[in-house]
Amino acid sequence: MNITVKNSSINDFFAKGKEIAQTLDQNKTLSQEDSLVISFEKLEDFLNTLTPSRLKLYREVHKKPQSIQELITNLRRKPMNITKDICFLEKMGVLEVVHTANQLQNTVKTATQSMLKLQIEL
Repeated sequence: MNITVKNSSINDFFAKGKEIAQTLDQNKTLSQEDSLVISFEKLEDFLNTLTPSRLKLYREVHKKPQSIQELITNLRRKPMNITKDICFLEKMGVLEVVHTANQLQNTVKTATQSMLKLQIEL
């Protein structure tokens, strides 16, 4: 599954939603392109959301699932910042956390081994 992150207008967002709803109403299968789309109206919001640190975190986890402790060590970041970014990317549907008794040993992996595709229109 691909995850597309792009900037688009509210009208584009609702038009695409209507198109997807009509496809599903006709019992048709969605294309891979329609699997998961995260869109932002303003380019500034887009850039504030997908910071260089979050993209680096995503790339690290996409290589192989890792514990939070491994990510802290490998990325040389503070535990609080790594945890905050993991939670944020998990809410976006990009990362998945497998919980254990020891929070630092929780395994972080990409959601369904997805590939993040960025699309920026200026």
